This record gives sequence, structure tokens and C-alpha cells, in this order.
Amino acid sequence: MNLYLTIVNMALVLALPQGSWAASEAEILREIFARNDFARTKPPGVGPNGTTDVQFGIAPMWLEMTAQGVIRGKMWYRFLWADQRLTWKTEEDLLVSSLKVHPTQIWMPDLFPYNRFDSHNPMFAFQSAESASNAVVMPTGSVLFVPEMGQKFICSDVDLDNFWGEQECFFKFGSWTYNGHMLNVVPYEGKTELDLEEYEKSSPLWIKRSSIKRVVKYYPCCVEPFPHLLISVTVQRKFIVQENGAGVIFNPLIPREHKDCV
Repeated sequence: MNLYLTIVNMALVLALPQGSWAASEAEILREIFARNDFARTKPPGVGPNGTTDVQFGIAPMWLEMTAQGVIRGKMWYRFLWADQRLTWKTEEDLLVSSLKVHPTQIWMPDLFPYNRFDSHNPMFAFQSAESASNAVVMPTGSVLFVPEMGQKFICSDVDLDNFWGEQECFFKFGSWTYNGHMLNVVPYEGKTELDLEEYEKSSPLWIKRSSIKRVVKYYPCCVEPFPHLLISVTVQRKFIVQENGAGVIFNPLIPREHKDCV
């Protein structure tokens, strides 16, 4: 009986006109973008006093540290915020539980690593027309954006004489143009440490400890607060790959039996 119902349900889905799902999404998007209050360049300002709360975090996938103390690699950026201008009524559009929207079509938070090393690259390339990452918009107006990023960071406190030892580095993320009354950045899902679930064991860099805290700064020029997230990471090289092709050199300070566990 259950198998029969499953087959019937599949047949009903297949019987839908080709492109009906896409057409429903397109209709909802057209209705949203036609609203008088929609403005792609204006923050939604749904919080108290017109503040937009943005959850932000990074999830490293692969990292290494150069001899000059620059950390580089791949990671996920995670953005989550609410925009009441992007809501729709699910009871009227039962086929559409979420919308996939290109970042150039909606307002995006301009959170940025202040201590990035690759300043020759575009600042917000993941929000450009060439971006392959879409934002996911829910009927409530909740927006989730998770682009993959290749990034380089300056580790300003690196001890170049302690090549194989521990190094403490800081990543600083904040808005490029908005003060805290307009864009309030907070840790993604309230996390106090980095999410290392997808961090590759093949990475040359061992992330031993991490912390995430929100910092608010005030400057003589302005009365508004300027919040940012300060991410601290304690790292240690596991190995280096020699550029001349001579092979791999493992960290002599890490016991061999521990190398596969970090």
C-alpha cells in the first residue's frame, strides 16, 4: 500500500507542467522586486531603531601558513539575516518553500576581513555578477548566504624565528561602510569557536584552539558604535611541501604517532 501511494505521488509530481516550479519562483520574485519598499542598496533595518542584525562566521576547509606568516586557504563564509521585504505567503505558493537568489539581486551585508593580505583582489567578489553562489531566501524573509572563499590573512603577531612552534593569529571582520546602528554583526549561531567539521586533515596547518568574540569600537570622529568580530586562532605547522620537489618535511615538534590525528 505504501509503495502504491509513493508511485501515485511520484506520478502526480511528474505530471506537473515542465518548468512550473521555476515559473512559481519567478512569479514570486517579480512580485517581491515590484514592491515599493524594495531597494537593493538599502539595508532592511528590521531590528530596534532600524538596525539589521547579521550573523556571520567562517568555517575553514584547508589552510596553510607561508614562511612570511601569511595564512591562506579555502573556507566557507556564513551570513544569516532577515529582510522583511523578501517575505511571501506560503499558503498561496505551496510549491515554493525557498527562493534561490543571486547576490546581485538583493541587499547583501558588506562584512569584510580588515586584515586580509590579498588586497589586489576585488573586495566583494563573492557578491559580483560572476559569483556562482546563490542566497537562499525563506518565506519569513530569512536569508542564508554561504559562499566558498579563497582568502589570505596577515598574521601580524607571527614569530618568524619559531617556525615549527605555535602561532596566534587574529582575523577581524566588520562592515566596510555601516556603523553598528545600521549593521550589527554577531557570531553565526552564537558560536564561540570555529566550526572545524569540514576542516581537512590533509591541511598543512593544525588549528589547535580558536575563539570568537564581538568587539565594539568608538572613534573620535563619530558617536556611533562600530562592531566587529575578532577571531583568534592558535595554529602550528604540521608539515611543509618543499617547492623544489624534494618532498615533505614534517614538524619535528609533533610526535609521529600524533600526525594523523591533527
